[in-house]
Amino acid sequence: MFKDNKIKLFLLMTFALMYIPSFITIILLRTNTFLFSTPVIQILQFIAGGSPTIIAFYIVYYQYNQDKRDDFLSRLFKYKVSPFWWIYAITLPFLIMIFLQFIYYQDLNQVSFELSIWLRLPLILLISIFAGGLEEIGWRGVLFVEMKGKYSIIMLTLIIGILWAIWHLPLFFIKELAFSDKNFLLYLLSTIMFSGFLSFLIIKTRSIALAVIMHASINTAANYGDILPANQGFRIYLGLIILIFISLYLIYKTKPEEEVMIDSN
Repeated sequence: MFKDNKIKLFLLMTFALMYIPSFITIILLRTNTFLFSTPVIQILQFIAGGSPTIIAFYIVYYQYNQDKRDDFLSRLFKYKVSPFWWIYAITLPFLIMIFLQFIYYQDLNQVSFELSIWLRLPLILLISIFAGGLEEIGWRGVLFVEMKGKYSIIMLTLIIGILWAIWHLPLFFIKELAFSDKNFLLYLLSTIMFSGFLSFLIIKTRSIALAVIMHASINTAANYGDILPANQGFRIYLGLIILIFISLYLIYKTKPEEEVMIDSN
């Protein structure tokens, strides 16, 4: 399926660096060898969570030529875009969270409106950049570009969304993490949905930096209301499917001349 060596290298090494440290973590925790808070476990989790970023930089600096490396760096530090896309990246995850809360509970009682926690939003967003957001350097910064041109943008979005969920799978077996009480099918639908909105952001702005910020905002929004309620029901599936179709429709309606070109050669 993936014939390009850079794609295979990214996927093989990214999944290896997630699955092997996570498997070791699960064994150490379940045998009561270490507590989750101990440095050994935290180092293993840092390697696992940082794998897309680590492998992305390896590919950029050891597989790319100078022109492609310069192009990557220009996308990585591209902050000068329309204010609309900043608003899109930061606020859309919160709007999605509120929509899913409303469609499932039919009210917003589960959303936190306490002033004290909203005053901490900039700090939570900053922390979330390092606790998840930097994954986008790999997913959208390298993998998206390497696969673009080989697949349609919609197919590429679906593939990355599925891979993104499967990459997180070991975390569902670590009870100390928030993933452990989630339904994987719901989570899979959510990664496909967010993959769509992130792909739309990338093809419109060419900015890895904004993708990082949007991913951080997704994680931040979870502090104000559960994006995926623990209690499953038809409405939450329906809400996610509606959002997936909206994201894919936005991509579909993007005319070729409106796309910001990304060199994948």
